[in-house]
Amino acid sequence: MVQKFIFILILLTMFSMFNAVQFQKRAASFQECSSQLDSLTVTIQPDSITTYQSDPGLFNISGSLSKKIIDNNTLLVVAFGNATGENLLVTPNAFIACYENINPPCPINSGVQFHMEQVLLPVPTDLTSISTYVIIISMGVLVNNSLDVYACAYANFTF
Repeated sequence: MVQKFIFILILLTMFSMFNAVQFQKRAASFQECSSQLDSLTVTIQPDSITTYQSDPGLFNISGSLSKKIIDNNTLLVVAFGNATGENLLVTPNAFIACYENINPPCPINSGVQFHMEQVLLPVPTDLTSISTYVIIISMGVLVNNSLDVYACAYANFTF
């Protein structure tokens, strides 16, 4: 009788562990996009992004650029892409990277550490049909409807 009880207890413990694995927190790990671009340090609060997330995520972005940002023409772009990052899944969100009255104020000198916070909209519901996607954060200047990228970071996410 005691052996059956121990066996059932072990079995229930294993089932609860297997069931809890899906709720394990997946931390975002942002990496540099290319060695030719400046790297951005990015953290997200909360530190996992889920589909249908009711509260927007807060992105803390910092770094040091090799180019001087003079005015508010520099954009910070947050984009959701497929697993390889080659195709955008939804329209990217673009924010002014610096402005006179916001943090960081313009100009941002080259080689000087900067820090900014940007609010991300909830994860688009279009992402529910795929299991893996990437968030790409880039900073650059819009030239002829194309972003001339100075710095970039990305992170892979899996549902």
